[in-house]
Amino acid sequence: MKPIKRILYPTDFSAMSALGYQYCLNLARQLNARVDVLHVYRIDLGVPVTDAIAYKMIEERKENAHLKLGRFAHLQKSKNNALTEGLDIHAHASVGLPEDEIVAFSRKNAIDLIVMPTHGEHNIIESLFGSVTTEVAKTSQCPVLIVPEQVIYRKITDIAYATDLSLENIAQASMPLSLAGLLKANLHYVHVYSDEKAATGEVDELLAANSFDIEVFFHELKGKTVQEGLNLFLKEKEIDLLMAYSPPKNFFERLLRLSTTRHLLEHITCPLLIMR
Repeated sequence: MKPIKRILYPTDFSAMSALGYQYCLNLARQLNARVDVLHVYRIDLGVPVTDAIAYKMIEERKENAHLKLGRFAHLQKSKNNALTEGLDIHAHASVGLPEDEIVAFSRKNAIDLIVMPTHGEHNIIESLFGSVTTEVAKTSQCPVLIVPEQVIYRKITDIAYATDLSLENIAQASMPLSLAGLLKANLHYVHVYSDEKAATGEVDELLAANSFDIEVFFHELKGKTVQEGLNLFLKEKEIDLLMAYSPPKNFFERLLRLSTTRHLLEHITCPLLIMR
């Protein structure tokens, strides 16, 4: 995983988006990264109008979008405006479909990470699937960090990487390792099994890859389901960030078919970083 130097935060100016933005700003400070705030708006005049009136309405909406964006990006009229001090923040507005514009912006501007908020545990499936977040996570070429609404930022000191110990999954273990090294955080490889424990060679391969001066642990938990083991582990260890690798083309297809993963997302209490 390459160093995170530019973070993209899409916003619709909602209360949920404002909470997620605070998390994004704190993360950017810990990573010493630039923040690009993007608002995508649509032009729907609703009724037929003359060209002159249409132009005037479009310009008014454009001006209004930029005005709101400037206030939001720098937390104007907010008690938390100190969060933006010293950070490199840039505001952008574009017209179109949010999911398309977000992905296009990330590709054009070499974004390293997209941060997007989602509703709390009881509504995460409704908000995640069939939403802009879904489409962005499906098509983005860079990692996407999904932040549950109830999460308040705290310095990331413990990262968990959920692994099934498949060859493909082990091959991607360098990504959580490099992020943990960058943040000087502890890294926990977590494998939940129901029948047999992992082969010793697979575990040794994971642990031997550590080239950073950080603590790396391997946890093997027996549980009836994956979500049962992971949820228990996340709570007991007070994990700050959960990471999971999924190929861009089939992640959500697999996710929708696996009831265990859906159940995990319904109850997750920490941010989930989907790696590419």
